[in-house]
Amino acid sequence: ILQERTIPQKKSNLKKPKQKKSFTKQSSSFAKNTTGLKESYEARLLRKIHSNKHYPSIAKRRNLEGIAKYKFSLNSDGSLNGEIVRLKPCAHEILNSSSMQVIKSSLPFEAFPKSIKEKKLTFVVDIDYRLNILK
Repeated sequence: ILQERTIPQKKSNLKKPKQKKSFTKQSSSFAKNTTGLKESYEARLLRKIHSNKHYPSIAKRRNLEGIAKYKFSLNSDGSLNGEIVRLKPCAHEILNSSSMQVIKSSLPFEAFPKSIKEKKLTFVVDIDYRLNILK
């Protein structure tokens, strides 16, 4: 009978993992909220870049298309931190030059929301020049 009374200890051990699971859920929920804030900020950043995008008329006339990929970091005040790096150029230099100018003309970006605690964020963006998507 005394051995049967030790069974409640097993039940108390079962409660501890439940608390741990609860803690894990809170942590992952916080991570999702932070990720959502960053994604929202990035969406606004991409809208600003897109609004400054200009398809060079000579490239249109020649039916030139391409996608250039860039990487850059921003300080929490929205200013550029370091250089804009072209990770992957497109085949046409006129579109590469135009896409670099699009990013530069978009600076500075808005400051990070106060809920984003990082002092610097890095972004990788594609500047897409395709004639059929601009119509």
